[in-house]
Amino acid sequence: MKNVRAWVVLGATEGLGPAAVRYLQATQQIVFPVGKLDIHDADIGGYPIDFIINNSNYDLFNTAQPDISDSIARTKVLLTAFLPHLKAEGVIINIPPQLCLTMLADQGERANMLHIMDEFLKRLRQELETLHCNLRFLEPGERFVQL
Repeated sequence: MKNVRAWVVLGATEGLGPAAVRYLQATQQIVFPVGKLDIHDADIGGYPIDFIINNSNYDLFNTAQPDISDSIARTKVLLTAFLPHLKAEGVIINIPPQLCLTMLADQGERANMLHIMDEFLKRLRQELETLHCNLRFLEPGERFVQL
């Protein structure tokens, strides 16, 4: 098989996670799905990882007022656990929890959550850059964030 890569999908049970897992499996990629913020969900057995998709943020924003510092710390712990398995040219792809915004009918709540999410993404980027890994932020949809 040509172009087979190994992928860890964090937050594989919510948001865009299930679709990412299905797509990767359909294209015969090696996929290690990890559920709700639990690094013990995936046994990668020391397998070298090409990509880590961080979709775990979705779960962190399923609360009315997420604690940004706590969310960033938990995300960093989760990602750091897989860094020893990430190839030198490997990439972490962060998917923001924008689907959480679609669940909010109240415009005030939505604006507040958008502000919190933007702050979270800016601070997460700063924190993850200290890990010295290849990092990409994916912004699906029509929303633009200046990072």
